Amino acid sequence: MAIRFSFRTKIILVFSFITIGLAMIMSRVSYYTVKEIYLSQLSDQLLLTTRIVMSRFSGQYLRYLNPLEKNTLAASYYADYLNEQQKTLQLESVSIFNVRMQTLISTDSLNGLGGVEPILLMHRTEIENLQKEQFAASLPFKGEDGRWYLWGFYRIDGSHWLYVRENADRMAGVEELSLIFWGIGLSGVTFTLIGGWFLARTLARPIDKLVHFSRELGKGEWETPVPQDIKGELASLSYAMHLMRENLVTRQKEKETILAHIAHEIRNPLGGIELFTGLIKEDIGNTQKNTEYIQKILDEIGGLKSLINNYLNFGRPSVANPENVVIADAVTEVLHVLQNMIKEKNITIQSQAEASMRFDKNHLRHILINVLTNAVQAVDPGGHISISFLRKGNENQLTISDDGPGIRQDTILTVFEPFFTTHSNGTGLGLAICKKLCEENGASISVKNNPAKGCTFMITTFGTHD
Repeated sequence: MAIRFSFRTKIILVFSFITIGLAMIMSRVSYYTVKEIYLSQLSDQLLLTTRIVMSRFSGQYLRYLNPLEKNTLAASYYADYLNEQQKTLQLESVSIFNVRMQTLISTDSLNGLGGVEPILLMHRTEIENLQKEQFAASLPFKGEDGRWYLWGFYRIDGSHWLYVRENADRMAGVEELSLIFWGIGLSGVTFTLIGGWFLARTLARPIDKLVHFSRELGKGEWETPVPQDIKGELASLSYAMHLMRENLVTRQKEKETILAHIAHEIRNPLGGIELFTGLIKEDIGNTQKNTEYIQKILDEIGGLKSLINNYLNFGRPSVANPENVVIADAVTEVLHVLQNMIKEKNITIQSQAEASMRFDKNHLRHILINVLTNAVQAVDPGGHISISFLRKGNENQLTISDDGPGIRQDTILTVFEPFFTTHSNGTGLGLAICKKLCEENGASISVKNNPAKGCTFMITTFGTHD
């Protein structure tokens, strides 16, 4: 079973995780920064000390040093010199070793002559790569006595090195800093939990108001006031909900207007039906052959049915059932329906739409009938209409272009609005229905005037299709 957290709990958890992550990062960064600064200072100090030791050092007797003989004059000379420097500079130990990493002279009584220090083997490559009179320092390490030390290596000549061991007891303090930084981080987490709780409470209160406002709108209470005293980013949400309410009110007014138009438009044809029926009644008594009035009745009824269907399609379009529709087949079917109009005006149709697009088949048929009917009505006799399809990346576009007079620039943005029409007998719902059907299929429809003459309608969908 999935665990669901409240908005307030999510805020507290997110802030806590962020703070814990930042505390961990800051504690480690701070620790390593302090450690690097201390080691840099200690290395510089060790380098200075080594240079002082070597300032009066004479290497002319180094070739007489032998790890197996400690009582030679050379050994005594260097032992006295290194002991003197150790006491003067307060060093832990000073030693000389050879290319085999064997200790030749050492101030450390525990370090036997001829022995090999493990620290030398660990840094052998670095030591051997040193140039004459070049210095290098090791990483700090903890000795068997529990204290911290740092080693410095100095190349005397081609086969002899000096190494100095310096006390690094402050490393223990640096290590303790890590715990201190962890403590600071935990304190930050605690304060963040408290701050997150207050912040969550501050955010949740206006959100509760917005939830209540949306519920009232869902009940149709359009006069519910927009929540006040909401600031920051949530103020944008409050304004967006205000716009949503205005749009819903507009939609409601549109529906009411549609109902008023339905009542008005149905009343007139019914009056015609009543009149023509009366005339038939009188005419039948005389000849019983004249069917002109009966045909007029049928025409009026057909117009009434078409008008009612338009209103229904606009107010409640059918749910889209998208499928891969072969555009050429859909265009051929629609052109067959409009063939009498096309032949009457001797219009040339050019269709280059061989691909398919994902769309509800009946919706696409309805859209094509509306757009092509408008195009046929707009072009002059002998005019041209072209139908094409373009696929570019994830975008698919079906275009219908004509060479008619085009659309006035001041009305081109309103052609898809309900009840907009330029025909005396039009309802103004054709293109509005097309727009709604496109939206039902996740598509869009737009129009633009051509540079030369006429206009082009574009039906655009997104996604790949077979």
